Amino acid sequence: MKQIGGRVAKPDHIGRRYADGLFVTVADLPETIDTLLNDPDMASPELAVFVKTHAGPSPQALEAVRDGRIRLLISHRHPADSALSLIDSSRKISEGTAVKTLDEVTHQIAWSDRMLRQWAEGGPNLMIDFVSMATRPYEVGARINAFLDLGLTPEQVHEEIDRLEADKTRYGKFNKGKVDRRNDEMSPDEIARLEQVAPYMTELYVANPL
Repeated sequence: MKQIGGRVAKPDHIGRRYADGLFVTVADLPETIDTLLNDPDMASPELAVFVKTHAGPSPQALEAVRDGRIRLLISHRHPADSALSLIDSSRKISEGTAVKTLDEVTHQIAWSDRMLRQWAEGGPNLMIDFVSMATRPYEVGARINAFLDLGLTPEQVHEEIDRLEADKTRYGKFNKGKVDRRNDEMSPDEIARLEQVAPYMTELYVANPL
């Protein structure tokens, strides 16, 4: 195992082609991504490094996006649905003892909106909306396959998606997978408030409606 930015990166199985890759979660600090970029062990062409982050980009990270060292996939959804997902995850992580309020997650959504825009406007990327992931997963898989030059056949893409959907113990364990759930669980005023604090996420959703 390797220590990266205060976190431990463990070899992980991210699809059959990348059994020897690393999956690293860096949810907090942009500097941790810079640590990865500057680590000679991470520069091997034989090693695929997958980084999942909610952090904003550093200048070095954006430079790496522009020169092709980072291939950037950005997932997004309506800000009110994101807020409900955050509340759900706080309930599950704390086993119901520290459930976040809508006010608390509203601040998080506003911050995420700014970080999302910084990444999206920083260089080439593949934007993936939640509605497409939930309703057209094979199509999204094909887009990711092409963007990352994975070289998978359509059949292999379907197999990987079926595998992920069959085992949600690690992937999507906080997600109900329901499209537009805000309409059933929030008032119009609550939805409008989240759209106001997250204009970029709202703009992306309007551009990719169900």
